Amino acid sequence: MKYTAIALLTSLALVGCSKPQNDAKNEELTQSIEKMSLNDDAPVQTVSSPLIIARSEITPPLTKTGKDFQELIKDEGYFSFYPPYETISGLQMFFENSDAADYCANCVNFQTVLNDLRNTLALKNNQVLVIGHTGQQFPAFTFALGDDYSLRAAHDTAINYIRSTMQVIPPQKDQFESTEQYQQRIQTLQNELDTKNAHLNYDLKLLEISLNATSSQSLFMTSSYTPNDRPSGPIDNFVYYDADSKQLHFEDMNFSSDLIVNFTAPSTPELAQNIITASGQKYVGYIFNFNKNKLELDSLVIYQANNTQTGSANEPIAILEPSTMSFQRKHFNGIENARLKRFDVPLKKPINFNFTLDNYTPIENVFKKIGK
Repeated sequence: MKYTAIALLTSLALVGCSKPQNDAKNEELTQSIEKMSLNDDAPVQTVSSPLIIARSEITPPLTKTGKDFQELIKDEGYFSFYPPYETISGLQMFFENSDAADYCANCVNFQTVLNDLRNTLALKNNQVLVIGHTGQQFPAFTFALGDDYSLRAAHDTAINYIRSTMQVIPPQKDQFESTEQYQQRIQTLQNELDTKNAHLNYDLKLLEISLNATSSQSLFMTSSYTPNDRPSGPIDNFVYYDADSKQLHFEDMNFSSDLIVNFTAPSTPELAQNIITASGQKYVGYIFNFNKNKLELDSLVIYQANNTQTGSANEPIAILEPSTMSFQRKHFNGIENARLKRFDVPLKKPINFNFTLDNYTPIENVFKKIGK
């Protein structure tokens, strides 16, 4: 076991930073991973996730029963506004870990990739990693910043999940029990539910899972085009390196959600070559810092995800600090021919969305708007 560091260090051989002067940062990261791998005798320390909203501050569902609330978040019309019921179910499995492999194999795969990358990158307790999800149990929205849709959807989903654990779904009344006995049975079930979920708060770990569960993976694939022969307008997966300016350029048009992602990042020629020529499926992940109820984009990670029956190979290829980062999309405003609006995202600065109860939209209110 003490030689597991060798495999980790080998997997990180391609990992670089977007700026040459940050080589020391990468060396420090590699050394920290080596220390963690060699120190197998040290006890595992469980660090609590930073609290966002305490369970006691979140109100129970404003419905007659838990069943009413579950039916509300299952409604297909809700999909047009926020992620559907399946996302809530997925979050529940992550926390309860009951028959997850049978019910949602993609959930298990996603959690393995997320944990592998978090451990290899040695992320801090106040950092969030968003890599997206591919499972059928989850919606296929593409993660984006700037218009705050992705952040709001994840925020509301996390709070809705907490609320879904507050109210028992009443069983059928048995014909041989009195109304009083039936009510006592429901109360007993409610007490058991409250005891079971008393520890469940809206913390940063729940937000991380919700951000991933409400987003799809972002592919990072090189196109057959070059800067000289590419067609006009946005295209799907366009990556190239400008050796003169030492800038790596990435552009991706997700046609299913009318989303364009653009970024440029400083890079050495060697690192850019490693990123572009690395074999296998590559993806883009987002690393955030969480401070004072806001997220800050810290950096991007280009990674490979490969899970097989014999094990997993979820490895970062490079960490990038983009000099420019922007998103454009029109899908969620409900206007078919709407123009794409561009949102520029600053690096290491607070994104304008507060993860507080003031920014939560209850499902009950959403359906009131639908009814109107």
